[in-house]
Formats: sequence, C-alpha cells, structure tokens
Amino acid sequence: MGQVINTHQLFNKLKECGFDEKQAEAVLDTIENIQSARLEEVATKADIESLRGDMKVLQWGVALILAVVAIPFMKSFFS
Repeated sequence: MGQVINTHQLFNKLKECGFDEKQAEAVLDTIENIQSARLEEVATKADIESLRGDMKVLQWGVALILAVVAIPFMKSFFS
C-alpha cells in the first residue's frame, strides 16, 4: 500500500524550515485528509469477494438468457 508519513517528524521539519505551528498543523491536516480519502477508495477483500459473487450470478443469468433464446432457434433447424 502507500507510504506511512511520520507526522511528528514532518511537523518538526516544517518548523525548522520556518513554518509556524499553525502553518505546520494546516499542512499536516491536509496530508491526513488526502491519506484518509485514498483509504476510502481502497477495495477490501470483502468488497472483491462480493463482486465475484455478483459476477457469478450475472454469468448464470446471461447463460440462462442465451439458452432461452438459442434453444428455440436451434430447434427450428432440427425440426
């Protein structure tokens, strides 16, 4: 997954570079919001398994529809 950011170390580095506490906290808040947003977009194993199950149902549904359409069509050739 992504890199973990040491916020304490970053906070200190920002202060060393001339940021005041309020500015450094604003930068850290922004970074944390970006990281949280990215984590919300990540699919879990449960999400993937759920999609696999949905795809199986969809596959069987399509196969059934094709069978219902194809059988009468094929029957006309052999009658």
